[in-house]
Amino acid sequence: MGSGITKQPNINDAPNSSMRKQSTALSLKDKNTPGSILLLGLSSCGKTTICMILQRFEDGKEINEYVPQPPPTTAPCSRICHIGERVFEVKDCPGNHRLRTSWFCDLANIQAVVFAVDGYDRLRLPLCLNEIVRALGAPELKPLPFMILLTKQDLAGAITPTIFEGHFESFLAQNTIAKCGSKPYSTDRFCIKGCSAATPESVHTAMSWVLNET
Repeated sequence: MGSGITKQPNINDAPNSSMRKQSTALSLKDKNTPGSILLLGLSSCGKTTICMILQRFEDGKEINEYVPQPPPTTAPCSRICHIGERVFEVKDCPGNHRLRTSWFCDLANIQAVVFAVDGYDRLRLPLCLNEIVRALGAPELKPLPFMILLTKQDLAGAITPTIFEGHFESFLAQNTIAKCGSKPYSTDRFCIKGCSAATPESVHTAMSWVLNET
């Protein structure tokens, strides 16, 4: 990350000039906004869609419309996003296995961590759990608020936060706690939420936890 992160324009810039002017104004206004959110997750889990939803503002209000799935992120990038009335720089990290080693290269000014999980992808659940524990074990991230955000909750058969918590606790018991004797995170700054791109307000609701913790 660091110098490898490039500022990308609002993916949802509308063709009309008012939306383009607003996007430019937000970027200029918020250059000095303290703090960033580190957005992690495997490929195609919905990280960029989350950013797109948080970027969609008009006259200071969220645009709660369906957001189509974008292509996977292929390089680290930084996006200006809204959570409530505050603006954050969200560092959207690629989830490809070859690029996950770059997740922890530049953690300066990070205020919170959001780990997106594809709620419909049960096949990669073990890999996802392993990567979550790896992120929780990063020394620079341990004191920070950490949220696991399960996406695609509108799909039948998706893993709910309650079910995921059971898998997570079981994984910790068999792997981390058995070796270290304790959980790798602070329980008062950790949560598991669910959301769906089909209902953008669910993303805003989930991300409000980050807002309250920073």
